[in-house]
Amino acid sequence: MKPLTNKNYNWWMRGLVYILFVSREFLIGLCPFCLVMEVVMIIAHCVPISVLLDHGWIAGSICCLGGLGIVGYGLINGTHVHIRRRRIGTYLSSSLRVIHVSDLHSGVRGSGALKRIVSKVNGLRGDMIVMTGDVLDSIALLVRPSEEDRIGGSSRMVENKHYGCRSDETRPLGELFAPLGVFFVTGNHEFYHDIDGVMRTLARYPNIRILDGRVLDLVHNGDPIRLIGLAGNRRSFPATFEIPPFNHPRLVDTDAPLALTTPFTMLLQHQPYKRASVQNMLRSSATVGFFGHTHGGQTFPNWPAVKFGWAASRGRVELKGHREGEGGGSEFVSEEEEWKGKRSRSWLVDGNPSMFVHQGTGTMQAPFRTIGNCSIDVYDFVGQDHDC
Repeated sequence: MKPLTNKNYNWWMRGLVYILFVSREFLIGLCPFCLVMEVVMIIAHCVPISVLLDHGWIAGSICCLGGLGIVGYGLINGTHVHIRRRRIGTYLSSSLRVIHVSDLHSGVRGSGALKRIVSKVNGLRGDMIVMTGDVLDSIALLVRPSEEDRIGGSSRMVENKHYGCRSDETRPLGELFAPLGVFFVTGNHEFYHDIDGVMRTLARYPNIRILDGRVLDLVHNGDPIRLIGLAGNRRSFPATFEIPPFNHPRLVDTDAPLALTTPFTMLLQHQPYKRASVQNMLRSSATVGFFGHTHGGQTFPNWPAVKFGWAASRGRVELKGHREGEGGGSEFVSEEEEWKGKRSRSWLVDGNPSMFVHQGTGTMQAPFRTIGNCSIDVYDFVGQDHDC
C-alpha cells in the first residue's frame, strides 16, 4: 500500500471541495451581470429583437468575464493576509498591545501558509497573542492517539485512515511568542473533528495556554489584567462558574463614580452570539471581548446569514445601553440611565465595554474570499504614558 504523505493525502477530496466552492462563487458571480444585461435589453426596446438575438453572445461573454473576474479576485484575496490596526485609549498605566488571530483553519491551505502567518504575528511584537478558535481544521493535523487511548476508546476518530499523517504541519504554532503569553480558546471546528486530538496536538506546544472555562490573572507593568475563556461548544458560562476577586492596589472597593473596581478583563469566545455573548460580557465585567467565527461573511452566499445572525459580522460592537438584568439576562436602558447607575469607571477612555469580532486570519473550505480580508488584528490599548 502506498504510504500517506503530505503530497498524496486525500488530494482528490480536497480538490473536489475546492472546485465545488469556487464553482458556486462563479455561478453566483454571474447573477448580477445577467440582471444588468436583462435590464439593458429591456431598456433597449427600440432595437429590433433580431439584432439582440444575433449579438447575444456579447451579453453572454460579458457575464462570463464578470464571473471569472469575481473568481480571480476571490482566489487572490483569499490567500493574502492583511494587518489591521486599532488604537484605543485606556486608563492603563502603560500601553498594552494584543495580537488577535482567529479562524486559521489550518489544513485548508498548504503547509507554508501557517509558517508565514506565525512569522508575521511574531514580527508585530505584541505583549500577548489571543487565538479565538478554529485553528485546526483537519483530522490529518491532529496527533495520533497512543495505543492506550485506542484501547480505551477515548478518541472517536481514531479509525480514520488519514489521522495524524500531516501533524508536523502544526509545528509553527510552537514558535508563537509574546511576553505575557499566547492564549487559546476552542472554536466549533475543533469539536467537529476530535477535541481530544486537538488537545493532544496543542499539548506539544507549551507556549500555548488553553483557557477553555478558565480565569487567568496577570500583572502588566503594574496593571491588573484578567483573561476569561469560553470553550467553542458553550454559549454562556455554566451556572457554577465563579470569577474570583482580584486583589490589586489599583482596584478600590468604593462607590465613588470614578473608581476602578474590576481588572482590565478580556473575554475570549469563538462565536459572537447576539444575546449570550452580551450576557457573558456583563457577567464577567469584561472591558473587551475578542470573538471570531463569522469570517466577515467570506463569500456572498454566507454574508446575509452572518450579517443578521450574529452580534456583528466584523469590527467593534460597543455595549452602551446594556446592563445585567435581575434574571441574569441583559436589558436595554437609556444611556443617561446607564451612567446614573454606573458604579465604577471603565478602563476604556470612551467608557463603553466593547466586543471585537475578527473576520478570520484564514478561510473556510477553500482559500477563497470575496467579502472582507484575511487579517491579523493588532489592538494597541494606549496607556496614560502616551498621548492617544
